[in-house]
Amino acid sequence: MAVISESVKAMNGYKLHVVKTEKYKTNTLVWKMKAPLEKSTVTLRSLLPHVLQSSSSSYPSTGKLRAYLDELYGATLFVDLAKKGEYHVITISVEIANEKFLSDPTPLLKKAFQFLAEILTKPNVHEGAFDEGTVEKEKGRLNSEFNQFTMIKCAIPISGLFRKCAKMSRMHCMCMARKMMWTISLLKDFMNIISRHWHRMSLIYML
Repeated sequence: MAVISESVKAMNGYKLHVVKTEKYKTNTLVWKMKAPLEKSTVTLRSLLPHVLQSSSSSYPSTGKLRAYLDELYGATLFVDLAKKGEYHVITISVEIANEKFLSDPTPLLKKAFQFLAEILTKPNVHEGAFDEGTVEKEKGRLNSEFNQFTMIKCAIPISGLFRKCAKMSRMHCMCMARKMMWTISLLKDFMNIISRHWHRMSLIYML
């Protein structure tokens, strides 16, 4: 098994981690922002990465932003939220083809850094506020995810079970459902939700 080499360098306000490997033909840039997990900010922080990835100053619509990514040999932009201990971690990533495997001399890695900087520092704002349409769309998406956790009906309130699960491991959560002797159909729905939304569940249930 190949040993992965990682170097860490302290920069101005952040730490730069560089991981070198010959295993892939793409380069991936990952930006993480960590803050204490607090009830007063968890909803806003849950919205933030999705608003940022929808549009920016140079690409004021999702369509234009995605079209630009397509021009970069199908580069991808994705975001994630996670609870790590008592911290809320926002992750924004860009994955792009490694130009050394292409005949095109376009400096793709440089463009990926420029694009990530654009997403982080030049959002789509009007008069000092995020674009209202984008915010409303992402609020609707977040609310829809929340509603998925309360749709399943059973003998005990499902939302109460999710609150318990947020403090437990995924395996313990599933074992609890089995001990409750749920029907196969209900157990399947529950496990699917756990698998799809585990990384968000403990954040949403702080609301």
